[in-house]
Amino acid sequence: MAKNLTLKILTSQSQTEKKDIKSILVPGLSGDVEVRPGYANMIIALRPGTVNLKPSEEKVEITQGGLLTIRHNHCTLCLLDSPQSTEDSENKDIQEIETILDANFFAQKSL
Repeated sequence: MAKNLTLKILTSQSQTEKKDIKSILVPGLSGDVEVRPGYANMIIALRPGTVNLKPSEEKVEITQGGLLTIRHNHCTLCLLDSPQSTEDSENKDIQEIETILDANFFAQKSL
């Protein structure tokens, strides 16, 4: 089992990658979730709040919500931007979700 996580943070304006993370605490829609190495593959819908990265104590603010995908200790945090208009926001959200699903998120890794 891997000892660390990697995290890619995606917004419409930028992409950042973080390595050597021991845990990620995210504000899930149903409550806070702490992700550690070995966590099950899944997609977590996020509410506005703060993402805490350990051990660096770095924080990422979520203002509009987003998604966290977890697959084989690689996490992707997709943050939604402040909406320009409701229709534009809905279209952008759909495109972001389709991008995640098109990446065959749940496809089995070749052995």
